[in-house]
Amino acid sequence: MRVNRSGPPGPTPLRSTGALLLEREDELRLVDEVLDAGRSGNGGLLLVRGAPGVGKTGLLQAAVQGAFEADMSVLRVRGAELEQRFAWGTVHELFATTIDARDPASGRPLLSGAAALAAPVLIDGATGDGDAPRTRSPGPPAEARFAVAHGLYWHLADLAEETPIAVVVDDAHWVDVASLHFLLHLAGRLDGLPVALVVAARTQADRERDVLLGQLAAAPDARCCSPAPLSAAGVETLLDRELGAAAARWLGAVCHRQAGGNPFLTSELINELRRSGVPASAAGAEMVAQLQPSRVTRSVSARLSVLGSEATDLARAVAVLGGPAEARLAAAVARQDLERATLQADGLARSGILSPARPLDFVHPLVETAVRDEIAAGERALLHRRAFEALVADGADPRSSASHLLHTEPDGDDETVRLLRVAAAAAVDRGDPDTAIALLDRARRESVAAGEDPELLEDLGRVQLAAGDPAGIDRLELARGTQRDPRRRAGLDLTVAVARYERGEASAAKATLARGLAEELPEDDEIRVSLQAADLTVTRSLLQAPVPDEEAAAATLARHGNGRTPVERLTLAQLAFQGLQTGELPYRTVAELARHAVPPLHGEGIDTLDRLALPLAGMSLYFSDAGEAAEVAFSAEIDRSQLQGARMAFATASFFRGVARFLRGRLIGAIDDWQVAIDAARDGWAFALPSSRALRALVALDRDELELADELLALPGGDEPWTAHPTFPYVLATRGVRATADGRPQEGLELLLRCGERQEAQGIRNPSVMHWQAEAALAAFAAGDERRARDLARELLRRTERYGAPRALGIARRTAGLVGEGDPDGLLTGSVHVLERSEGELELARSLLELGAWQRRAGQRTTSRETLRRAIDVAERCGASALSRRGSDELRVAGGRPRRLRISGSDALTSSERRVADLAAEGLTNRQIAQRLFVTLRTVETHLTHVYGKLDVDRAGLAEAMAGGAHT
Repeated sequence: MRVNRSGPPGPTPLRSTGALLLEREDELRLVDEVLDAGRSGNGGLLLVRGAPGVGKTGLLQAAVQGAFEADMSVLRVRGAELEQRFAWGTVHELFATTIDARDPASGRPLLSGAAALAAPVLIDGATGDGDAPRTRSPGPPAEARFAVAHGLYWHLADLAEETPIAVVVDDAHWVDVASLHFLLHLAGRLDGLPVALVVAARTQADRERDVLLGQLAAAPDARCCSPAPLSAAGVETLLDRELGAAAARWLGAVCHRQAGGNPFLTSELINELRRSGVPASAAGAEMVAQLQPSRVTRSVSARLSVLGSEATDLARAVAVLGGPAEARLAAAVARQDLERATLQADGLARSGILSPARPLDFVHPLVETAVRDEIAAGERALLHRRAFEALVADGADPRSSASHLLHTEPDGDDETVRLLRVAAAAAVDRGDPDTAIALLDRARRESVAAGEDPELLEDLGRVQLAAGDPAGIDRLELARGTQRDPRRRAGLDLTVAVARYERGEASAAKATLARGLAEELPEDDEIRVSLQAADLTVTRSLLQAPVPDEEAAAATLARHGNGRTPVERLTLAQLAFQGLQTGELPYRTVAELARHAVPPLHGEGIDTLDRLALPLAGMSLYFSDAGEAAEVAFSAEIDRSQLQGARMAFATASFFRGVARFLRGRLIGAIDDWQVAIDAARDGWAFALPSSRALRALVALDRDELELADELLALPGGDEPWTAHPTFPYVLATRGVRATADGRPQEGLELLLRCGERQEAQGIRNPSVMHWQAEAALAAFAAGDERRARDLARELLRRTERYGAPRALGIARRTAGLVGEGDPDGLLTGSVHVLERSEGELELARSLLELGAWQRRAGQRTTSRETLRRAIDVAERCGASALSRRGSDELRVAGGRPRRLRISGSDALTSSERRVADLAAEGLTNRQIAQRLFVTLRTVETHLTHVYGKLDVDRAGLAEAMAGGAHT
């Protein structure tokens, strides 16, 4: 990996100041613009793409020189062909000189706050015991990658507080994918950051890197350029400068044709002409036409042969080390003493193979590739072994040097196996399963002569599964077949079964669990109990479990009610959730089970089984009128995920908390949470994307935001990718509500009935989970099918009375009253009374509104006005402006005078502005808010500027102003 150099630029080879900067006025102007943007605090990005030798590195060298002249700090790095598969290697080298720095004013480590999330990548040894041979199961790779990128961004932001920074990355087509993700993460957040990002890459890269580089080019305010080949006049200028006017006149055209205008190849051709003594004449032009300067390998080989074997050995050592390389390391690999190696390096520099600067590096990647390609496979493997040994002897961490072992020949060495496994464990800890897989696979080939190692196979299989590779299942099955310990076999069965279950192979998962349960383990063994809990989950997903009853629930509470272990909590959560879905348990019993299933609210993290239990427990709580408890539980998970930088966990918990808030009538807070989830879809979050968009659209309808509702209901990529998603019925339901409200009740009814079919097929028969029957009854009634409307309302009442949750019961009674199933007055009044005992304030506002409208139509105008005023108050408190407006219209008809609706103040804030304002009101600084919400400082500053204008306050008055808005 190319080392980071943050000091003034050293000697520069001809390629950076001669041919490679000729005819580059437009590109140099872009360099100046980006540096100016970074220095002024606005952030700038320049992406230079072109063929090898076209002058990309020369432009980057000009950027480095310009940055130093502008008193900017410089962080620079170059991708390495040999190490492109090892995640975070590039950014580790980029920040190598910064991780020990401390803020001179406060003395605090620069890796503090959100920046600490980057510690596993930036600080050697930060990932735990380096001698531990076992790999730990990694968390979700996407989350780990985002957390590190988030930490790296804030580390750079901390550094840039002192002085503007130029980040210069060469050969980005060889940069590891994780580091490219960081550059893309940074590019989208440069606004307001005193950083200039200058990146160079070849026009041709592998597919994955090419996509990422394309996204980098599409980043906001990105500047891009592709240097063109030199013109014929430009080549003549070079010939005139290097060989004289006669050479330019006689040889210019043929040199331009032979080198294709490529600056580096033109320079190589000129060097060849100088060495060969080609005359400046027509005969010389004929000789040039016979040369093949594009074959850099031929030219390099010729120069090395003149210098001798020792120089060749040193050049090959530098190529294997992946220069820039310290001279002492190259000498060790070449088996030379340092004094002799230094002399050979000088000779290589005079011959245009190595740069004259130190550490040792090639003058161009094409030269490096030419040297490496001339090394025979066996010798290359030997040199990589020497490189690893030299690095370790020099004090390098074996975990960061193990990449060389991947290029060596297996010989059954136990120490090599151990070092590869240690390096793999470090890769897992920094969220890099791909590298861990490569290292473990190489370790397996090293040890295969002694027979399969079940623990090594197990490590490999677990990491493959974490990376999303289904081949991990086969590895784990193979490990199980070689494992003699029955407890370890059962543990493998548990892992394989969960993997198959997550892939939708529930029947295969159940068979695997049965195999694990057949192992002879004590009844109270932790693995056996975990297998039983997982088996119950799979059984219920197959709808094979017996319908829970109160006696079974009481027995489960008696046995596991303390919820002391993750297994106990998952067992309680499963039973609660099944009771919720079927509606066969009373809502109070479901809520009681769920309360005991909630993981501890405090602590740095929760167990994997608890991560499974929390959504089940939370849903069981908020659909059983215990939304406040669910909101507290999900808030705790949000706090944990923010501290860990786990964006996906943050988005998932935000979605669930949003539902809890919505059911409680806290619409503004629900909007904020769902927007977090929707925004996270850009980073790959899709856990409940259809339902988060559908529910957000439902709230938009309650706020008269019809265009927004339609936009949200148009799923990204169309319906096709989402129709099989378990939360797609929410989209159908909201579309049905939208169609009915838009005067298309028959279309709305059809959509709602499709939603109901999907819910029933999933075993969800409890209207508390989704009251599609209520909306379908209203749609049927609006379509003129009163009989069907009453049938739907009657069935809805039957199911909700069985479950008993007040919110659902209030909806059912209101629906029955509206479609004429019974006494409207008694049903609507009863709906209000039961909702007054629930947390469902929004539904209370609806029922008050419908009751007030019915009272008005029945001639009870005075009573109607009181009811409608109360409906308006509750609707405004919830943030349901459309409902409040309808109530005001009804009140006018009833002879009342409604208050002027609030259209300013905190209710006028957007969801993003409200999130920022709430945190600022709590006393968080702009930097803390940005870190908490995964946004930039400029974004926070912009939102707060809007907030102060809308509320007509400064920061000191923000808390009081925010306290007076709608429920959050």
